[in-house]
Amino acid sequence: MSPTGIPRRIAVPQSPTRPAQNPCCRAAENEENAVKSAPVKSAPAKFAPSPQSRWWVALLLLAIAATTAFPGYIGKPWAWAQPPPVVNLDQVQALRQSGLDIPGWQTLNREDIRVGVRRWSMQTLASLSPHQDENASLAPNASPILLLRPQMRAEDAPEIDWVSFSGEFSLRVDSRQHLQFAVDGTTGQAAPVDARWSRHWNAEQTYAVVQWYAWPTGGSADPGRWFWADQRMQWTQQQRLPWVAIALLIPMEPLGNLDDTRADAESLAKAVQSALMAGAFR
Repeated sequence: MSPTGIPRRIAVPQSPTRPAQNPCCRAAENEENAVKSAPVKSAPAKFAPSPQSRWWVALLLLAIAATTAFPGYIGKPWAWAQPPPVVNLDQVQALRQSGLDIPGWQTLNREDIRVGVRRWSMQTLASLSPHQDENASLAPNASPILLLRPQMRAEDAPEIDWVSFSGEFSLRVDSRQHLQFAVDGTTGQAAPVDARWSRHWNAEQTYAVVQWYAWPTGGSADPGRWFWADQRMQWTQQQRLPWVAIALLIPMEPLGNLDDTRADAESLAKAVQSALMAGAFR
C-alpha cells in the first residue's frame, strides 16, 4: 500500500507476443536454412597429365637438345660458337674502291658517294657495243649508273637500303614491279634473282631503276632471302654468304613507259650479276 493509502496495482508480467511473420519472409528463411544445411561440393580436381603425355614431352625436349648439340660431336661448329668466316670478304670489300668490271661495258667515271648513312661506289657506264632497240624508251646518248654497296664487315647484313635511296636523290617513285631473271652459275646451276624494278623521276630526269642484293648463288631485293641462304650455307658448308647491294639507274625518256626498258634493264642486270659471280664472289 502506498503512503496515501491507495493500494498499488501490481504489474503482472506478460509473455511477449511474437509478431506475425510474413509468408514471403518465412519462405526466404526456409530457403536460407536449406542452403546452409546442403553439403558443400569440393572444387574439381586439376588436370593431371597422363604418363604417356609426359613421355611425349620428354622425347620432344630430348629431340630439340639433340638437334642443337649433335653437330658439335661430328666436327661442325656449335650453334653458339663464333660464326664461320665470310667467303671472299676481302675481294668483296675491294669493290668499293675499284668498282666492278663488266664485260661489254666501260667505266667512264667512278667515285664514292653517300646515300643516307652508307657509302656507295658510283660508276658511270658506257656500252662498248652500242645497240638500242628501236622500240626502247631509253634516253639517247645517256649513260647508265651503277651503284654498289659491298659488305665491309663479317657482321654486316643487308638492310632496307631502298628506303633512303629515292629521298637522297630527290626522286619520286612509281610503277613498282619485280624483275626476275637468272644467270648461269659457276657450278652449272642457274642463279635466280628477284630484283625490285621501278621508275624514278624528277623534273630533270627519269630513270628505270633495278635494285637487289647479290650473293654467289643468286639475289633478291628482300634481305630476308639472304638471311635464309646464309643460314643454309653455315650449316652445310660452315661458311658465311657474302653480299653486295646493287642499284642500276638506266636513263629513259621523260616519264616513259617502264615496260619498254625491260630488255635493256634485264640485260645490264644480268651482266652485273654475272660479273660479281665470276669475280668478287668466286
